[in-house]
Formats: sequence, structure tokens, C-alpha cells
Amino acid sequence: MIQFANQPGVWLLLLFPALFALAAASRLWARRRASRWGGPPMLSATAMAPSLEWDMVRSACLWLALGLSMAALARPQWGEVVENVNRLSLDVVVLLDTSRSMLVKDTPPDRIERAKMEIRSFLSDDQGDRVGLVAAAGVPVMLSPLTEDHGAIAMLLDVCDENLIPAQGTDLGKGIAEALKLFPPESDRDRVILLFSDGEDEGKDTLAAARTAAALNVKLFCLGTGTSTGGLVPGPGGKAMNDPETGAPAVSSLDEAKLKQIAAISDGRYWPLATTGDVAPKIREEMGRLKRMEYASRSQARRQDHYALFLGPALLMLIMGWAIPARKKTEAEERAAAKAPKARKEAKR
Repeated sequence: MIQFANQPGVWLLLLFPALFALAAASRLWARRRASRWGGPPMLSATAMAPSLEWDMVRSACLWLALGLSMAALARPQWGEVVENVNRLSLDVVVLLDTSRSMLVKDTPPDRIERAKMEIRSFLSDDQGDRVGLVAAAGVPVMLSPLTEDHGAIAMLLDVCDENLIPAQGTDLGKGIAEALKLFPPESDRDRVILLFSDGEDEGKDTLAAARTAAALNVKLFCLGTGTSTGGLVPGPGGKAMNDPETGAPAVSSLDEAKLKQIAAISDGRYWPLATTGDVAPKIREEMGRLKRMEYASRSQARRQDHYALFLGPALLMLIMGWAIPARKKTEAEERAAAKAPKARKEAKR
């Protein structure tokens, strides 16, 4: 069954009959006008119009060239060819801090939404990587194992908020440990954890978890969400929470030193998430330097293009139409052309 891969080209091809009909009507109208001057024979003799035979052949070549070109532009396809497709990949686990301090609005619209924007930007550039998702607050929650379905990961981000995990606080060490569980025990691919957090951490084993990741050849790419100035932490009712130690309104600020330390232990990288700009290209650039091993080879059927079968004859018809003279020489012109060389020779004498 013939299919066309270029839909705009199909619409253009459907216009061809209308264009041909319009040209035929125009030619018929011209012949009727010529009848006022004695018909085509008289017009040909007086105005040196093209002869009907040559004009018909020339027009047929040009119209065939146009029709075949339109058919080639529509990219006709039939038949299938089976080819092996090799996939290259990294394993990436997104670790998102969902503690209440991520609701601070020092990075508009707030820290957690800014992080989600960056994660979606990263997911939109599909490089064939397998991606997992873990949310972390007082305890971690695995939301998705490693998958190539980046759309599903993006949808799961909608449930990642301060209400997802009842146990509040932040324990990044437990989050890293949970993320490490998603990686297969043995892998020939580089593995990365993308940690989105403001760096405020109440856990005691975070640096130990980073060392475990380094021992497993897992790199931690940390993205600091927030500013050094910080802001008030909103409570359940929208009002600022109070610091249990001082009783004053709780203020949260970005702890860059902690995130840089985590990244350095695992030979990872650190980037701050500014209020504007996109860090995802920098992440992709850094990941591009990592080793991407082939992890799957599968057979895939692909339909075959046959536009060349139309484009070649179209070019031939175009050349023929260009080579055919606009009109056939009259007998008088042919005799004059034959006498021209003799006249030039006599003139030279």
C-alpha cells in the first residue's frame, strides 16, 4: 500500500489536477481568441506563433515534470526494510526535595516549582536516557523506577509537593540511599543522581551516602534551589512557620556549601538555580562528556522512500521541455539558414 510521508506535499499534489484544468481552459480561451484573426494557421504565419505539434510536446514534458516533482515532494513510500537500532543511554535518577522549606518564594514562583520547571526542561530533551524519580523530605518515596517514558515522569511531578510526605524535615542522606536502589547492581552505563534541593539537611548520614554513591560510580549533580538571602517558610495555613528553637519566624536560605560538598565527594557538579535562565543545557552538556554505552539493540521496520523514482523522470522531462524549440522553423527559414554559411564565405573573398 502506498503512503505519503510529507503531508503538505500531498495537499500540493492534489492541486495538480486543478492547475492542469486551469491551464487547459486558458489554452482553449486563447485558441478562441485566435479565431478572430483567422485561426491558428493565419496567426502562425503572421505572428510566428509556435506550431501546434511542437507546442503540445513541449507543454506535455513540462506538465509531466511538474506532476512528477509534486509526487516526489509528497515522499511516496511502500514496502518495508528491517534494520537494527542501537540505543545509547545513561541512567538518571531525579531526587527532588519536597520539604516545606522548598515553598520559600525567594526563587519565583517558589523553590519547588522552580525545580520542577528545570526538571521538565531536562526531560523534554529526550536523549534516550532512562530516568527515575524519588521525592525526599523526612523520609524518601520512590515514585518511578528507571524508565524511558519521560512523559510519565513529568506527570508524576504534579504530585510532588509538601503534602506528599507526611514526615517533614529534610534527610538528604536517606534520599540518596533510596535513589541508589533504583540503579541495577551491575551496569555498563554511567549513572547520575540529579539532586534538587535548598541544601538544608537534618540528616547525619548525607556525606556517607555521597561516599557510597562515589564507590558505586554514581555521580551526584546538585542543583541549589533558593538564594543566600532566603525567605520565610510558609506553614500549613499560609502564615510563616515559627522556629521551634527561637520562637521567631523560620527563615530558610540556600546552603551552597553543603551541596557543593556532596557533589565534590562523588566527582559530580553543582549549579545554582537562578530566578531566570535554564540550567538544563548545562546538565546535558556535562552528561554528554560521560560514557554512553549501548544497552539495547532491536529490530525496527522502516517504510522505504521511493521519491527518486519520480524525481529522476521529472528531471528528464524538464530537460526535454527545455531542449524542444519554442516553434518549428518554416521552410523559408530553413533555406535561409542553409544559405548563410555560403554567403559568409563569399563575403570573405
